[in-house]
Amino acid sequence: MAKRTIRKKSLSGTEIVKPDPAPYFGYEVSLYKLYKDRVELVSSRFYSSPIDRNIKKETIYKRLSKECLLMKCIDFLYAPQNYINENYLD
Repeated sequence: MAKRTIRKKSLSGTEIVKPDPAPYFGYEVSLYKLYKDRVELVSSRFYSSPIDRNIKKETIYKRLSKECLLMKCIDFLYAPQNYINENYLD
């Protein structure tokens, strides 16, 4: 299974990692093909938005064939400082 590029928790597993401050909301969308013996990165794109996109699922799977599974990962990278202060308590 492919490993995520962004940690949602610290290495200790208890603390949530905050997004980096920026003047916009930033996301990375990565598309992987998963096989039994390997994982291939198909594409990776960065998106920005002036408003927060409410993402319901961070990881989406779709079976292409018996041997291949498609996985899309959406990572939240950047947010404005006031959003971080309101939603991530220290």
